[in-house]
Formats: sequence, C-alpha cells, structure tokens
Amino acid sequence: MARVFNTAQDHVESVINPVLAAAIIDGIILEDIDLISTGFTSVEHKLGRKPRGYLVIRKSAAQTVYEEVGDYDSRKLFLKLRASGTVTVNLWVF
Repeated sequence: MARVFNTAQDHVESVINPVLAAAIIDGIILEDIDLISTGFTSVEHKLGRKPRGYLVIRKSAAQTVYEEVGDYDSRKLFLKLRASGTVTVNLWVF
C-alpha cells in the first residue's frame, strides 16, 4: 500500500511542480484601474520586482490596453499603461 501511495505522490509532484514554477503563477490581481487615451497612467503593481507581464482579465469597454515601451527605471514599482479610450480594467500582473 505504501508503494502505491509513493508512486501516486511522485506522479502528482511531477505534474504540480512545473505548474508552481511557472512565472505566470507568481502574480497579483489589481482591480478597478481607470485608464484613458490622453496619457499614460502609472499603476503601482506591488510585486516588489519588475513584472514579466500582465493580462487584462476584465474591462469595462472594448478598448485596447498597452504599456509604455522601454525598460524605464520605475518599472520595478509601476506599470505605465494607456488605453485606446476610457476604460476600467482588472489586471493579473506577474
């Protein structure tokens, strides 16, 4: 019985460990971020490091969201985001 349990545990670990190691898992949800088209909005992401990326997980309008191009110094603390029009978004930042 112990052998069966150990084999099952090894299989679970072989599936779960790569998922837990994925960069996208280590993130945070930011809610109700208001973006506009007339300029970039600095959004504090609270990761304590430069983010690898972000996903828009909810938006209030059919607008495109994009980040300022470049590796700006404050990226460790903020994302500089802009939208094609006024929109409120929720983000997964990782």
